[in-house]
Amino acid sequence: MKNLILTFVLVLLSVVTYAQKKDHPQPTDCQKFKNGTFKIVDEKLGNFTITRYGNKQTETKEGENESFTFFVKWINDCTYTLTADSAFHKKFPDMPANALLTVTIIKTTSKSYTQRSTSNFSDLVAECEMVKVK
Repeated sequence: MKNLILTFVLVLLSVVTYAQKKDHPQPTDCQKFKNGTFKIVDEKLGNFTITRYGNKQTETKEGENESFTFFVKWINDCTYTLTADSAFHKKFPDMPANALLTVTIIKTTSKSYTQRSTSNFSDLVAECEMVKVK
């Protein structure tokens, strides 16, 4: 179950946002990462392709045909929440029905951003880099 929660946090990229710390000032150029196609490379969990346009985000693990759709709600320029669609809950019935991920962009570069993801069902906090490929 712990691996499922970690995977969910990393794949979905979010949950209840923690207050920004002084050592992580809010970046000002998050707008360019609201839409597009992104990659996550993770040696333990595998590589993922994330496509986000408007209020939908689709995530696919490399080497798998199955993808999952999440609904995106932007809270501010650098923070958004993700909720899973019904197909995700059918695949992972142990996931709480009200599962919510909050993703905060804590650092940006010209081609990528680092995000901090939290959830309303776990104390786990995950950080990863999302590289924009399109």
